[in-house]
Amino acid sequence: MPLPSPLVDAVLRRLGHWERPPATRAGLDALYLAWCRGVPFDNVRKLIALFSSSAGELPGMQPAEFFQAWLDHGVGATCWPTSNALAALLEACGFAVVRATGSMLDLGPPNHGTPLVDLDGERLLVDPAMLTERPIPLAPGLYDDLLPVEVERDARGLRVWFPSGAHPELMPCRLLEEGVDEARYAERYEASRASGPFNGALYFRRNLPDRVVVLRGARKHVLDVTGVNTWPLDAAELKKTLTRFGVSQETLAAFEACGALQATLESEPPPAREFPERPPSKR
Repeated sequence: MPLPSPLVDAVLRRLGHWERPPATRAGLDALYLAWCRGVPFDNVRKLIALFSSSAGELPGMQPAEFFQAWLDHGVGATCWPTSNALAALLEACGFAVVRATGSMLDLGPPNHGTPLVDLDGERLLVDPAMLTERPIPLAPGLYDDLLPVEVERDARGLRVWFPSGAHPELMPCRLLEEGVDEARYAERYEASRASGPFNGALYFRRNLPDRVVVLRGARKHVLDVTGVNTWPLDAAELKKTLTRFGVSQETLAAFEACGALQATLESEPPPAREFPERPPSKR
């Protein structure tokens, strides 16, 4: 179902666009950059639903509901809902969108959703989890700035390497299905209820003009030109940081009441990842 026009306008205004951007490369660049710096990638509402044993579908899968929650409470969601919401917004602005799935960490099964845009003969990645700040052409190459991204093609298709913000190494994501529908996203999101990396402790990422901030468990990671620096957070510091990033007090209260805050504070840092392969520029 298309997004209601007043909601589209409200979302665009919050992103700093007082008019709908043109369906051009410049319009896409501006809208995606505004998204990357304005809409967090996080699991706050998913954790509240899981820790509260809420009935019904996981929150955020319906684009209108996703955007209303973001406008009212400052939270986003994980990849399946955010990709569906961004796709719906892009479609409302006249872009030709292709919903795709991928395998984060190149593990095999589809565990990631991502929207693609066909524009001027190119297929472009506009991923709301990778938050690359600019659309990435799906053609082999190195796109190098504060957030370096590499795209490679091998015998199995396309693989994108990107910085997560929580550690310095680039992570791989293999593109799998292209041209799936919203039902496929909803099915994969519901499947993540049973098992997934965002089910036990806080993950919250925001891009800023000169750095990327990731709250992962009770730790704050900052990626900037010097690399990745990490600090521990106590409950007060964690809530203060989320408040600074626009999360509502109502949402923070629910996050604490359901036990997700305590689980976050007690969570252990994940082990350092050792990827069996390196991006093309590092081989």
